Amino acid sequence: MCGPLLLVAFAAWETRWTPVKFIPTHLLTDRTVFFAGATVLFVFFLSAAWNSWFTSILLVTFNQRVSSTTCITNIYRAGSCLSALAIGYLIRRSGQFRWVALWFALLLTTLGVGLIIRFRTPDAADSISGIVTTQMLIALAGGPLVLTAEIAIITPLDHQHVAAIVAILDLFGGLGTALGSTVATAVWANVFPAALGLRLPAAVLPLADRIYSSIYFQLGYAWGPPTRMAIAWAYADAQQYMLIASLCLLAVAWLSVLLRRDVRVDELKQTKSNVV
Repeated sequence: MCGPLLLVAFAAWETRWTPVKFIPTHLLTDRTVFFAGATVLFVFFLSAAWNSWFTSILLVTFNQRVSSTTCITNIYRAGSCLSALAIGYLIRRSGQFRWVALWFALLLTTLGVGLIIRFRTPDAADSISGIVTTQMLIALAGGPLVLTAEIAIITPLDHQHVAAIVAILDLFGGLGTALGSTVATAVWANVFPAALGLRLPAAVLPLADRIYSSIYFQLGYAWGPPTRMAIAWAYADAQQYMLIASLCLLAVAWLSVLLRRDVRVDELKQTKSNVV
């Protein structure tokens, strides 16, 4: 409750009473700045929406060891950093960056998230290899997607406002993650218990609440028998709704990139100063 009130108070202070503005109002209403922030918000929103329970899904639905689960979940961290370096060089050479967000980053993210729906179930022989492939696609897109938003949000700025607006960009990202985690938790709390009630064998139904509340109890059932497979399918059912929500949010992310100005970074004048 305090967080939203503080945000409102900060906005009122900045627009009405402060003698020196932390961030000039005209910057926040600039469409490139605003929609770059919106891009980050919705990208973090959709990522948290499908990714919040991903570690548990790998352990339970795909019967992966902790070591292999850690490797799969870290694909994004390694891949996004490496791809950002490569794309940064391409932006430097071409002078443009919106095409990177549209026809590379968002395209690969949409493909990766969409394919998780195909590979999310435990019955397909190629499920885990498909999941790894989707993580590679999303990783290749993740770094450039955030990088282009950062470039877009600082291009209209004077040098003295860069630090403040980057802090605001981080606020957009944190807000998106919080919203995505909230959506994922709501889906989980409503879909997973209902799916367990439909899929668990009748003899195990009295234990449904305990199964729902403990991943250790879930992993205590051996892989293959009906109870463990019912739990795995219940995870897949919940994940499907999270992924559909993420794809809907991706549509908004596409729109936010399209509404930004297509700025050429090679035509910008760099601020130079002397260091004493």
